[in-house]
Amino acid sequence: MSKNQFIIQEILPGLGKLNALIKNIMRQTGVKDPNEAIRLVNSRKWIISEYKPFFIERFDIIHLSFTTDGTSGFQWIERLEDENIELENYVKTILNCLNFNPTIGVKTKIAIIKGKHFKQEDCNKEKLYAEVSRLNLINPSVESACYLREMLTNDTIKAMGLMSIKVMHNPIECFDKQSAILTFGRRGDHSYLDAYFDQDKEFSSDVGFAFEEVSNAITA
Repeated sequence: MSKNQFIIQEILPGLGKLNALIKNIMRQTGVKDPNEAIRLVNSRKWIISEYKPFFIERFDIIHLSFTTDGTSGFQWIERLEDENIELENYVKTILNCLNFNPTIGVKTKIAIIKGKHFKQEDCNKEKLYAEVSRLNLINPSVESACYLREMLTNDTIKAMGLMSIKVMHNPIECFDKQSAILTFGRRGDHSYLDAYFDQDKEFSSDVGFAFEEVSNAITA
């Protein structure tokens, strides 16, 4: 190949792969103009690097962390919708309620217990909370659901082997005196944050339950 030859001539089929590449760059850089996305990479203002998972999984428990930035419930509605995350009406009610207390500069460690952590006959809330007690976990804050939803894309949730994640904060009364928790997951190509009226006693292996860690290590 000569130095004047366009390297894209080596890509077969060209348009489909190039289109997917540019869309990925747009998604990762957060820009909507494809020309701007290309400029960011070519100018080295955005560096392409090898993907490294930001979570650790041990014994079917996923560990990750985030640091809060003071975003209010109202601001989260705008922030998540700007990222094309679908918010159910109940979710907006919860995010705008008085129980939503944003924090800033707080590093929060999260443990997501996968349903497959339990034997099939033990996939019930009694066994779940017994394990939560043993692992010294606590209920997370409501705002944790927003940070987790933003961090965990549908592809990441799929890579975790999950369909949905329930954030086990203290239930919030949001409609007809019914209490709900926030849950999110993947519905095809759609990303959503929903309110879940936690009444089921049993669960499946592809559901995750997010709690907050109060210790630095969890062992089997």
